Amino acid sequence: MNKQSVTPKREYQCTVPVYDKDGLYGEYIHALHQLQVLGDTLEVNICYPSSAGMIEKIEVGIMAVRAADSILIEYDLARDGYSIKQASKFSFATTDEACDPDWQEVAFIQAWAREPEEQ
Repeated sequence: MNKQSVTPKREYQCTVPVYDKDGLYGEYIHALHQLQVLGDTLEVNICYPSSAGMIEKIEVGIMAVRAADSILIEYDLARDGYSIKQASKFSFATTDEACDPDWQEVAFIQAWAREPEEQ
């Protein structure tokens, strides 16, 4: 029997400021970001990326003999799907203060695109 290894979920609390008509009046724990290893898969859940101060993007890279450039994954609420971006600049002059990797979209994956349509 092949047992799948599972690590406990690690949760990271994030606080979000709460405003009323007069301005800031407190913070509350808004969401928990979760990381978990399921067999050979790292599961990452970011919570409410559109809320102010929350994590909005995940950069994924690989470290191996045959390494590859990273990709940036971001959920696009307006288009209801995932935007996948790649950089085009990987080295910068020591005088370059911006060090902008020029992330550009190379793919878009529609949310729920493989869900069967109801009959």
